Amino acid sequence: MPPDELRPEATYDELGLDSLAVVELFVTLQEHWDIPLDESEAVGTLSVLDTAQLVDSKRQAA
Repeated sequence: MPPDELRPEATYDELGLDSLAVVELFVTLQEHWDIPLDESEAVGTLSVLDTAQLVDSKRQAA
């Protein structure tokens, strides 16, 4: 997907990511930001904005 077509409210299902891809994304975010993320939250109905807010909240709590 071209970056200019990516919307914050787009869910991972809408973006065509399967469950394994979403879990891999969460693992990458955990490693990059050095934060704990619960992989049970890595669901297709989560949006890009939801993920950004989750990462931000975890970073602030760390």
